[in-house]
Amino acid sequence: MNRIPRNLFPFLCVLLLVACSAGDAPTPSSSPTVIPTPTALPTPTPTPLPPIPLFIHWPPTVSALRDVTIRVEAPGLAERDPAARLWVSIYDPLHHLWWMASLESDGEGGYIAPEPLHLPLVSPPGEWELRVAFQTTATITGERMVRFQPEPVPLRDLAGVREGVYLPIPQSFSAVRAEGDQLAGWRTWIGAGGEVSLGWTPGPAEPLSQDTALMLVEAARSSGGTVELKSVESLRWAGLPAFRFVEQWSEGLAETVVVQGSDRWLYLLRIRMLNGEPIPPLLREIADAFRPQGGG
Repeated sequence: MNRIPRNLFPFLCVLLLVACSAGDAPTPSSSPTVIPTPTALPTPTPTPLPPIPLFIHWPPTVSALRDVTIRVEAPGLAERDPAARLWVSIYDPLHHLWWMASLESDGEGGYIAPEPLHLPLVSPPGEWELRVAFQTTATITGERMVRFQPEPVPLRDLAGVREGVYLPIPQSFSAVRAEGDQLAGWRTWIGAGGEVSLGWTPGPAEPLSQDTALMLVEAARSSGGTVELKSVESLRWAGLPAFRFVEQWSEGLAETVVVQGSDRWLYLLRIRMLNGEPIPPLLREIADAFRPQGGG
């Protein structure tokens, strides 16, 4: 067996190492892991709610003789926005606010004013305006204003009743009692579910007292019925001394005012209901407008 010369041994070791290194396969570099990017889904667009229509119920003609119940229809508003608020304003032809009221839901898609609208017996010429306002999160469309002209109310001429006295009695009221003359007399008219009475008589020279006024009130009551006196107050009526009496008749409530005119005549004005209902605004307006002789 041939022996490898000792001086070649280191050389052979180097060759062997080189051969081993050449035979090793190169280690492949690792590829990076690919993480898929999630695709964002489109945000769904909410379906827009349709606007709520608004309708104003208004009669074709209006008059001071017929109070108007104001109703606004807004179907679906109470369900969509239970906290919604609606109100109505009435402006006269001079653009002055005449009346305002909040509207209350009737549970059937409508909103109603709690009290009817009463228009004045004597109105300035021109158009009135009804305006509806609201506070809500819902979108509302439709009419929000109505323009109208009240029908004129013809009044009775009281020139032949008592000179210097003003009392706006509609011609539609029926005259049911006429007694006396310019010196002393009595007139009664019936309308709007009640009656308006006016009496006059010469009075004392001294200032009007409550006892004198009460005597006149009791004398002006019709016989055959019990009348309860509920209250009495002293006041100034058109700048003149007066007393107001609240009476309970069997037919209904009554208010009577006794005024001492500048001519010393005593005037008695009574408004009285005949069907037990509260005194309506029309009768109160007639009474409030009463001006006796010398009244401002």
